[in-house]
Amino acid sequence: MTTLRLLLGDQLNPRHSWFAEPDANVVHVMMEIRQETDYVRHHSQKILAIFAAMRDFAAQLKSQGHRVRYVAINDASNRQSLTGNLDALIFHYRAAAVEYQAPDEWRLDRQLAE
Repeated sequence: MTTLRLLLGDQLNPRHSWFAEPDANVVHVMMEIRQETDYVRHHSQKILAIFAAMRDFAAQLKSQGHRVRYVAINDASNRQSLTGNLDALIFHYRAAAVEYQAPDEWRLDRQLAE
């Protein structure tokens, strides 16, 4: 049974309990999506810094033996929305569960709850 664990760009804490031990049944999911870059106007350097931090964190997790699915902004399979990508990944991995840390923004919390 595979579990997907969603990590958002502001949740890159290497000391979180999720990362204590690698688990072959867990796939950590990180994604760069237009939904998040375009909902309000952002400075391009802010977006680049967030993506760079996410990519670095994904590489750290992989080097520690964790399974990571990183969806880059230009991936052909990227549906550019949180739920669109999650639906596709649930199907791809035949995931039995999706876990996520509480988002800082109510709009994302609401979207994930729905």
